[in-house]
Amino acid sequence: MTHPVLVAVDGNSLLHRSYHARAHTGYRLDDGRPAWAVQGLLTQVAAAAGRACAAYLVVGFDDPDASLRRERWPSYKAHRPAKLATLTAQVRLAAEALTELGVAVVIPPRLEADDVLASAAAYGRACGLATVLVSSDRDCYALVDEHTRLLRVLDGGLGGSPMLDPARLERLLGVRPDQYPDLAALRGDPSDEYHGRAQPQTRPAPGEAPTVTTRRPVAVVILAAGEGTRMRSSTPKVLHRIGGRTLLGHAISAARGTGADHVEVVVRHAREQVVAFCQEYDDQLVIADQDDVKGTGRAVECGLDELPDDLAGTVLVTYGDVPLLTADTLRELTAAHDESGSSVSVVTARVPDPTGYGRVIRDVDGQVERIVEQKDATPDEAAIDEINSGIYAFDVAVLRAALDQVGTDNAQGEKYITDVVRIARESGHLVRAHVIDDVWQTEGVNDRVQLATLGAELNARVCRRWMREGVTIVDPATTWLDADVALGRDCRILPGTQLLGATTIGAEVVIGPDTTLDSCEVGDRAVVIRTHATLARVGAEATVGPYAVLHPGSDIAPGDSVGPFTDRHATTEGDPQ
Repeated sequence: MTHPVLVAVDGNSLLHRSYHARAHTGYRLDDGRPAWAVQGLLTQVAAAAGRACAAYLVVGFDDPDASLRRERWPSYKAHRPAKLATLTAQVRLAAEALTELGVAVVIPPRLEADDVLASAAAYGRACGLATVLVSSDRDCYALVDEHTRLLRVLDGGLGGSPMLDPARLERLLGVRPDQYPDLAALRGDPSDEYHGRAQPQTRPAPGEAPTVTTRRPVAVVILAAGEGTRMRSSTPKVLHRIGGRTLLGHAISAARGTGADHVEVVVRHAREQVVAFCQEYDDQLVIADQDDVKGTGRAVECGLDELPDDLAGTVLVTYGDVPLLTADTLRELTAAHDESGSSVSVVTARVPDPTGYGRVIRDVDGQVERIVEQKDATPDEAAIDEINSGIYAFDVAVLRAALDQVGTDNAQGEKYITDVVRIARESGHLVRAHVIDDVWQTEGVNDRVQLATLGAELNARVCRRWMREGVTIVDPATTWLDADVALGRDCRILPGTQLLGATTIGAEVVIGPDTTLDSCEVGDRAVVIRTHATLARVGAEATVGPYAVLHPGSDIAPGDSVGPFTDRHATTEGDPQ
């Protein structure tokens, strides 16, 4: 017997995401008041209630007028810019609208929506309810237990967001939910100004003070300003998808994995669309606008202008269209850069066909001398097979100084970031190459052929990872797994299966053949055969199919049998199964 579900929603979190994601609509009430964020919030609240099959619903908001946390810790969220008036106005409007609709709204005096969710989890546990928390806030990880799940809202809205229970969260983080506060304290969380515990980098010389660093970059700048004309699409190139995420989503995820204090996206082409995505995907991103001056050097320069003037340390530069680049590689680059004492480190690789890439020019001693773009290369330089990936680690002071000297006297008439390498070396700074063997991580997407090629490679890597984790995939060539899918040990995936979005599969489950599950949950030892399902739940030891269709909100009870040729819609409390 399943327990009634209490759904508790972080109203501020969802409203903030909707504000940025829907700003382009400009939706207002008849009296002129802005309401696009309210419209998005109401849609998401309804979707969350439906996905979780809610019997009870509550939405919490921060007290807009007072904060106990700020009273006790004045630095709490002090780094965050003041909210726009058009956003704060919609907070009150959202609370009024939900109340009119009969939804329980809680605005606790001097407290936050987080506190409402924590109280809901405790109340549900005490009353024998199953609780689903809905938020994008990582702090909610600590509330997950056998009674409480977290629907963490990410890229793609509710449909592409994972439903996290203790087992899935532990697979994701490597720690139990109750250990998350300790992990956050050690790792840090820039969005909440948690800096983490620093580790000593090197042993100091006698008489010197110890140098302390976290071995992480102070910032990652993601370049996403290009037009991407070869995609021949009305969708910006960086918003095309592979593995269930946009190209830019992959880049942001890798950047966040470095633990950098600042993650920034530089935009220009289709700015409104790209910024709306960024704000919905990660509302703590720094956004920088590239001006009319072309070139990667100018893009980075515009990015630095939006970062603190007193920034010191290592800055990484990556791209929004390199989806296979991993956080591990960026961390390795940062560590190697710091340990070598370099001012500039460039990721390079040797490839059979270097066409289209900048070439790495080394001196007689094998040290990096400069990088030359293909259109500016001599025939001898064009024959070099060591290519520049465009991914860098810079000492930020050296980078700022060098960019001031970079001009546009080249075949493209652009301000190249590659000129920084030459300028830094001529100024006596150490420049080194960080050579990687996995060339796939340097590959960018310029057209739909490359999109498909990298998508297939990403899928192959995801399949291999899960097989090494104890999952049987009978035919990886016909199995497609999105990056955010979670699989339990000893489950068996048969040919022709697609597991998409935030789908979670339990242990010892059989899926397929010829099955598509999009953002579904399947309990331990269930069997799902030739089924198409979206936003559905299949209980433990249940059997579904063959030739079954499960619509959003469908909830198959543990041990139940559904099919064949069943078309199942959402059920509500008391409805017959």
